[in-house]
Amino acid sequence: MKKKANIFPMAKIITIFFLTFFVFKLFGQQTIKVTVRAYNGVEEAKKKWSATTDYLSNSIDSFIFELVPIVGFKEMREVVKNNQVDFVLTNPTNYIDLSVKYGIGEIVTLINGRGNSGNSEFGSVAFSLANRDDIKTLKDIKRKSIMGVNKEAFGGWQMIYRELLEIGIDPFNDCSKVLFSPTATQENIVFEVLQGNVDIGVVRTGILETLEMRGEIDLKNIKIIDPVIDDFPLIRTSRLYPEWPFAALKNTDKVLSKKVAIALLQMEKENPACETGGYSGWRVSLSYDKVLEILKIIKAPPFDSYPKVSVIEFLKSYWQWFLFTALAVLILVLTLVYILRLNTKLNEARNKLEMKVESRTLKLKQVNINLQKEIDKRKSKEKELKLANKIINRSPVVAFLWKNKKGWPVEFVSKNIKKLSGYSVDEFMRGEITYSNIIHKDDIINVGAEVARYSKEEKTKSFAHKPYRIITKTGEIKWLNDITFIRRGADGEITHFEGIVYDTTVQIITAEKTKMFSRIFENSLNEIYLFDDETLNFTEVNPAARKNLGYSIDELQNLTPVDIKPGFTSESFEKLLTPLRKNKTVKYVFETTHQRKDKSLYNVEVHMQLLKNGPKSQFVAIILDVTERKKAEIKLQNSKDYIQTIFDSTSDAIFIHDVETGIILDVNQQVVTMFGHNKKDILNGSVQPISMGESPYSEKEAFEWLQKSRTEGKQTFQWHSQHKKGHLFWVEVSIVFVQIEGENRYIASVRNIDDRKKAETELEKYRKQLEETVKKRTDELAKKNSLLERLNKVFVGRELRMIELKDEIEKLKNG
Repeated sequence: MKKKANIFPMAKIITIFFLTFFVFKLFGQQTIKVTVRAYNGVEEAKKKWSATTDYLSNSIDSFIFELVPIVGFKEMREVVKNNQVDFVLTNPTNYIDLSVKYGIGEIVTLINGRGNSGNSEFGSVAFSLANRDDIKTLKDIKRKSIMGVNKEAFGGWQMIYRELLEIGIDPFNDCSKVLFSPTATQENIVFEVLQGNVDIGVVRTGILETLEMRGEIDLKNIKIIDPVIDDFPLIRTSRLYPEWPFAALKNTDKVLSKKVAIALLQMEKENPACETGGYSGWRVSLSYDKVLEILKIIKAPPFDSYPKVSVIEFLKSYWQWFLFTALAVLILVLTLVYILRLNTKLNEARNKLEMKVESRTLKLKQVNINLQKEIDKRKSKEKELKLANKIINRSPVVAFLWKNKKGWPVEFVSKNIKKLSGYSVDEFMRGEITYSNIIHKDDIINVGAEVARYSKEEKTKSFAHKPYRIITKTGEIKWLNDITFIRRGADGEITHFEGIVYDTTVQIITAEKTKMFSRIFENSLNEIYLFDDETLNFTEVNPAARKNLGYSIDELQNLTPVDIKPGFTSESFEKLLTPLRKNKTVKYVFETTHQRKDKSLYNVEVHMQLLKNGPKSQFVAIILDVTERKKAEIKLQNSKDYIQTIFDSTSDAIFIHDVETGIILDVNQQVVTMFGHNKKDILNGSVQPISMGESPYSEKEAFEWLQKSRTEGKQTFQWHSQHKKGHLFWVEVSIVFVQIEGENRYIASVRNIDDRKKAETELEKYRKQLEETVKKRTDELAKKNSLLERLNKVFVGRELRMIELKDEIEKLKNG
């Protein structure tokens, strides 16, 4: 009977093999962290990029790629600075900042968008509500509110910020508000604009289309500001820049970086990572020089400050890697004891794979070199073209190419046409406006006639128009000169006109002003003198001055202002000129006396200024003969003195009040006498200190009386006044509304009626006493009269009874 084979040693070996394999896999799989800029929030970033890191984990052995979404730029700088991640996927400006400060380097560039619309460049969109008729171009952003994602958001702020700066608008100075998304997401900006919370929004290209595709917005409700029309498939306002780079940190393993680059470049557009990420793949890294340029223009990080990193900080940041390496080596040594043979085979396989990778890397490197050469050639040509364009666009001369058709449609025009006419290159190129549209209606016939005349002359190759006017987009009128060259086809027919136009408005206006000044100078009735700043000799004197003085121009050119101003010496006149020479004043006005050639004198008012014309300066003096005015002023002063004498001599106290405020502007001497206050205390005050101060004799009622005189005519009333010493007295006030020297005023005439008032009070008291006495006497007489009436009735009754008795006696006698 055969002895059974002992299977336990073999099982033990197999068990140890698999345990060792799993231990190796467990400790050999290193976690690689990829941080991504989460411009729409952490959750959205996870949905968009998790499949990409999963793809890398599946494509590269021994490594697990972990996604680290970060919303804020500050937080991203911190994790890069502290080497808490290995790779970075972020916007180009943030990449440049991290590259300069911490040495990260791009390995590939994103091709954004799905299908045939994938792009390795992107831009920015400025937009408003569709019904905002007051917002048409970027220039209309002034005094409006604008919202971006963040100051460091490339597509969500910095691109548009650059466009605004280049047309002379600084949103932080010229906009009413500059806001940034409170959620730091771009989609939030779109809804803020649609809800009317902000005038203008800024997002990166593709955001609006994505929201419409999801049914969350309707683009009909949105207006794109200054849209760029070209082959780029997405709506945009700004120029284009390279898409997001996938970059490696400075300390990230170079071999690993190559593996990541190869894996991403080999990704097919059908890959699930592309589908969930909304992109088409990756390409060899583009040049980010454009991004450097914009950062310098807007002075954004890293061109706002430069960080300092010490050696100690560097060592502190990377000690974990050294420790991890030591542990890995120890585990590897222990494992090699059991799987030496297997490890040898694995090393052979790995070497073969690395050789393949190295070969592929070399091929990619050569592709990159060839691509770079092509880019350099293109850059050189673009640089030459840009230089030529800059020379033209910075000059005052605008280059044109017109078709020989009705209205002279424009086939080419230099960018500086906008500065000249207000219309953009696109407006001319799209045919929205032709050259004839901007020519002034009064000049278009002459310009057309000149073109027709020169076109008939076959030998004529070029011609120049007479100056003509154009009307700019804003309605401004400008004068132009041009030089036009005729371009003919093979058949001799004119196909195009090419040439240059330039603005001569200033020269023509200056010439017109010179003519006008010459006419004013020659025909003015006032005297006008020009004299040299250094010698003070007259250089020009107008006819009015020569006639009044009696000197010829030749005689005057040998004289100075001191020779015709007997009130001045050379020293005093030089002192008078000093403030003008030192720019302490622009114009100096004074009165003096002029002396004619016949020694007669006349009064003048001098208006003098210094005219600086390059190194040579001249004084101009305009002289007004004020002889008659002086006479009138003397008469007026005498009249005023006479009136003032009457004003101060009247027995009534007179007040002059301001119509609007009621304050006292002037009083006569009788006011001082009547109220005991001096003039200084009363002027520019109210009537309160000289009134009883209680209703109905307070400042409020006084102002009401003043206003009544304006609407109802003269007002007369009695007023309880107060003397400076405190005692009260009665006055009678009459107020009238008048005009004094063109100014509306109230005049109040006040008369002291205190004695009269006291007399009236006494008379009233006597009247009351008399009334009481009369009443008392009347009551007494009434009582006596009542007694008499009663006695009378008694006497009358007796009389009647006596008569009756007499009648009865008579009857008895006769009976």
